[in-house]
Amino acid sequence: MRALRLRYAAVRSSGSPGLDEMEAEFRRAAEAAGFSAEPGPVDLAAVLVLTGGTERKILEASQGAKLVLLFYHDSYNSLAAASEAASLLQASGVSVQLYDFGSARQVLAQAARAAEAVEELEGLKITSFGGPSEWLVYSTGEGDLLGASVEVVPLEDLAKEAEGAEPEQMPGQPSRLEGVSEEQVERALRLASAMRRLSEGPLTVRCFDLLRIYGVTPCLALAALNSKGLIAGCEGDVPSLLTMYILSKLSGRPAWMGNVTPGPAGTLAIAHCTFPLSEASSFELTTHFETDRPVGVRAYVREGLRATLAKYDPRTRTLRAIRAEVALGRPFTRACRTQVAFRVSERALELTLSRPMGAHYAVVFDDVVPGLRAFASLEGLRLEEA
Repeated sequence: MRALRLRYAAVRSSGSPGLDEMEAEFRRAAEAAGFSAEPGPVDLAAVLVLTGGTERKILEASQGAKLVLLFYHDSYNSLAAASEAASLLQASGVSVQLYDFGSARQVLAQAARAAEAVEELEGLKITSFGGPSEWLVYSTGEGDLLGASVEVVPLEDLAKEAEGAEPEQMPGQPSRLEGVSEEQVERALRLASAMRRLSEGPLTVRCFDLLRIYGVTPCLALAALNSKGLIAGCEGDVPSLLTMYILSKLSGRPAWMGNVTPGPAGTLAIAHCTFPLSEASSFELTTHFETDRPVGVRAYVREGLRATLAKYDPRTRTLRAIRAEVALGRPFTRACRTQVAFRVSERALELTLSRPMGAHYAVVFDDVVPGLRAFASLEGLRLEEA
C-alpha cells in the first residue's frame, strides 16, 4: 500500500491581527507529526481555522482528503466557519472531526500514527501459535483483518524451540514469588525467547493447550514480550491482538488484553493472568487462576491513570473506543490474577452488555480516542465511542 499523504494548512481572512503565534505553533506541531504544507493530493488534511469568512479556503485545503481535521479557537468566528465548511464536507461523504486548538499537538500526533498504522497493517504477518482457543466461538479471526494475515504455527514447534532457548530477560523484578519456583519462572521466560524467534511481528498463543504440552503457561512470556514492544496476545484471539496493535501504535506504549469482568459499582473491570510489566507499579509471580499452574502475573496499577479500552470486530468492521480511568488497580474478586477496575461512562457499560464484542477488551494506559477516531475514518470503519 502507498504511504498516506498528510497535509496541513492555516486559513484566515484579511484584517485579523494577533494570530501569527497561533499559526506558527500549529505549523510546528503539524510538521513534528509528519504533516507537510506542500500542495498536491492528500489523504488526511489538518486545517487550522483562524477566522470566519474562510469556508471556501477550508474546502480548498481539504480537497480530495478522506479525513479532515478542523481546529478552531474561541475568537474571530473560528468555530462558525469550521462548522459551516464541515457540514458541506460531511454531506459530500468526507469524514470530518472538529477539535479545539488546545488539543492540536496531541490530535495531530495521534492522527499521524493512525495513518502509519493503516499503512503497516497492509501485509502485516501475525503468528498464531496453535490457532484460536476452542472456546472462542466468535473471536476466531474471521472477517476483515485490515490487510493483515495469520500464520498458524503448531504448539509442538513452539515447545521444542523453547526447550533449547535462552530465557528472555524479565523487565523488572517481582516483589515476591507465590506458589512458583525460580526454575518455573526461567522455563516460562524460555517460551518468550522461542516466541520471539518463531514470529516476525505480533503473536498470539493457544494458552491452555500449550500448558499441557510444555508444563507452564505463557502468561509471563507474554508479559515480558509486551513490555519490550513485541505485541503478544492470549488465547489465539486475533481481533484482540489487532486492537492491541492499534492501541500500541497510537500511544507508543505496551497494550494489554483481558476478560471483561464486573467491577465495583459504576466500573468495568478487565482481568487476566498476564500484564505488561513495564506498566505495573509492582507485580508478583504466582500461579495461573483457572489451573493453579505456573506462571501467572499479579500486577498492581496506580489508581487515577487515564486509559482507553477498545475492541476491533472484524466481522462487522466496527471499532469501539472507551475513555476510562483506573478506579482500582488491585485484585478485588475471584478472577484472573491481575484485575483493574475502570471508571467508564454509562454508555460504555450499556454497550458492553447490550452489544458484546467477544470475551476480551484491549487496554492502553493513555487517552488515544482521537487516534482511534482517525484510524476508523481512514479505514472506513464504524466507530462506537463511549
